[in-house]
Parts: sequence; structure tokens; C-alpha cells
Amino acid sequence: ALVGRRILVTRPAAQATALAAAITAEGGEALCFPLIDIAPASDPAPLAAFVAARGEYALAVFVSPNAVEHCLPALQAAGGWPPSLVAVGVGPGTAARLADFGVPARTPATRFDSEGMLELPELQPAAVSGRRVAIVRGDGGRELVADTLAAYGARVDAVPCYRRLAPRDAAPLVSWLRNRQLDAVTLSSSEGLRNLFALLDT
Repeated sequence: ALVGRRILVTRPAAQATALAAAITAEGGEALCFPLIDIAPASDPAPLAAFVAARGEYALAVFVSPNAVEHCLPALQAAGGWPPSLVAVGVGPGTAARLADFGVPARTPATRFDSEGMLELPELQPAAVSGRRVAIVRGDGGRELVADTLAAYGARVDAVPCYRRLAPRDAAPLVSWLRNRQLDAVTLSSSEGLRNLFALLDT
């Protein structure tokens, strides 16, 4: 269905492979230009504190595959995943990345966002009240899960373990656009869209 078409893939580099392969399988050409670069958190202290106290937590909520990739190696190096700690992932991609580290995860059945996670039995008031919960995430983002669980009586700690950066060099993207070499653009986040507009304004 995509024969002869050039499709821009804008997901972060670590998550672009599957989509690029799917485009190629349909006969298209995938051009990868991540609109969000992922780097370790500028402050390693929150992740180090979570790892040190991991046995005190009842739940660890992972908001993305990037959260898994920047947290689990530190946990493994410190002795592994505590058997009593329940992992919650925002969607199948996050759950699959946790499974790569041998950690099973609870995930929403249909809606893969904060609202979907808050429907899980493990995140209901009776399940979290008085218990300690870690939200493993990047720098910033929505506070809905953290605020809701705190309102339910949980002790919530944000654990930023990576940061999102806008790409600095837009030259390849500008060249493709000016030369009309793109047939379609894929976007997977509002932040990526904002970065795209910012790059095109420069």
C-alpha cells in the first residue's frame, strides 16, 4: 500500500524501529528524524533514592518505555526487582519493555494513557491508601496520576529518570520538505508536534 511513498518517522530513536520496519514491509521508505531526543536525567538523585528504597514501595508506575530503559538497569545493578513491588505500565509497549527485564506489568485493557491506568484495580483508593507509590517518568509531563493517587491517600514519589530534548539540527528535515521528498509525516506525541513547529520556525 505504500510503494513509492516516503514516510517521515518522528518517534525517539529507540522507539522508531518497529514503525520504520512496518512502513518498509508495506513497500514504503521510512525516513527517521526523531523530534524528541532522550537523555538521562540531569539529576540522578531521585532515581538513586528510589533504587535504594525500592523494597518500601507497593507500586511503581512507568509512563513510557523510556522510563523502563532508564530505570531498570539501575535496579538490576542494585540487586533486582523486589518480589513485592507491583509494576504498572501505561500501555503494551511499556509492558513489553518491562518484560524484557523479566518484570510482569499491569496495563490498561484499552485506553493507554493516565486515565486508563487510573481505572486499574491496583490504582483504586482501597489499594493505594497508606502505601508508597513511585511514578517513574521523564522530566515534567502530566500530573494526573500522581495527584489522583495522592488524593486517594497514597505516598507518591516522582522519579524522573530521563529528560526529553528537542533536536538541534533541522537541516535534514528542512531539506526533505523543501525538495518535496516526503509523502506523509507520522507523529506520536503533542510534544513532538510542538518541536516540529519550532524547528520549522527557525
